[in-house]
Amino acid sequence: MVENVDRQMGTLSLSPATALHAYCKGQHGKLESSGNFIFPFGLNESQLQAVEQAFLSQISVIEGPPGTGKTQTILNIIANILLQGKTVAVVSNNNSAVENVYEKLGKI
Repeated sequence: MVENVDRQMGTLSLSPATALHAYCKGQHGKLESSGNFIFPFGLNESQLQAVEQAFLSQISVIEGPPGTGKTQTILNIIANILLQGKTVAVVSNNNSAVENVYEKLGKI
């Protein structure tokens, strides 16, 4: 799949500064984090580490079995991104996960 995306990138005019470009080229763009986070959705130690790591890389994957706090972790990441005045894309292989995040964000 990555090879197909890489081939398709030849037809796109992507800026090398984008996360998509770095991902497709196998580069891992490192970021610097201020470390000043808010956690409006609560979290445990593992979720805290995931939030902190999300701000050190251009792309993050949050995965795990049902009931492990993925949505809560994602909500805390989104809250901090929005606090910085930035935008974020949330994607999943099923719509219910994205809808769940959207609904919970709508409650704050």
